[in-house]
Amino acid sequence: MLILVLIPAIIGIYDVSGETAKLSAELLTYYCIMAALLWPIAFALPNALRAANDVKFTMVVSIASMWIWRIGFSYVLVLVFGLGVLGVYIAMSIDWLCRSIFFFTRFRREGYRKHTHT
Repeated sequence: MLILVLIPAIIGIYDVSGETAKLSAELLTYYCIMAALLWPIAFALPNALRAANDVKFTMVVSIASMWIWRIGFSYVLVLVFGLGVLGVYIAMSIDWLCRSIFFFTRFRREGYRKHTHT
């Protein structure tokens, strides 16, 4: 929330054109919202799964998700749909969403338990 409030001040530090400032504000706003909604499950939850010795699953999901969703969708959204840098940010959000779904499902179904040592 603090970054959202400080976006004009943050951008004001740099000597950029009006168009660049506008795009930067849009990207920062988008990023802050998506980070608040998706980042905790996409990145904090896998830490809990790794702590339960479910390392292979988290590694495979993270690598596959990055290549399929983040990189794959970046190409599609930028080159096919012409979304520019916003397309990369959208692809990043899709990656975070997919990771969240996989990790939450794994946690909810307790699939990590087969790797724990009690």
